[in-house]
Amino acid sequence: MDYKAMGLRIRQRRKDLHMTQETLARSSDVSASYVGHIERGLKHCSLDTFVMICNALKVSPEALLKESVPVDRPDLTDGLSDPEVEMLIDIVGVMRKYHNAKKRPRGV
Repeated sequence: MDYKAMGLRIRQRRKDLHMTQETLARSSDVSASYVGHIERGLKHCSLDTFVMICNALKVSPEALLKESVPVDRPDLTDGLSDPEVEMLIDIVGVMRKYHNAKKRPRGV
């Protein structure tokens, strides 16, 4: 996972919305310094925090993850620890749930 690339997309989206790190931090229930670390790719956030960031930025997980997970490798889990594999599985599940929710008509 390319956390620096993902962090840059988070930062760019935040700036596009004219949002400060402090505002994003409050919406995501983390500190502003932690947001800065995430944006620079220095720290990895939990899946819950990632989803809160997506919601605060009004963006899909796919938009923030694109090109961060290599797709040309036959086995994306090579070299990952068990917790990293679990996180990747959780991220895919969240993305599928979000995608399916977007396809449903409103009020269903």
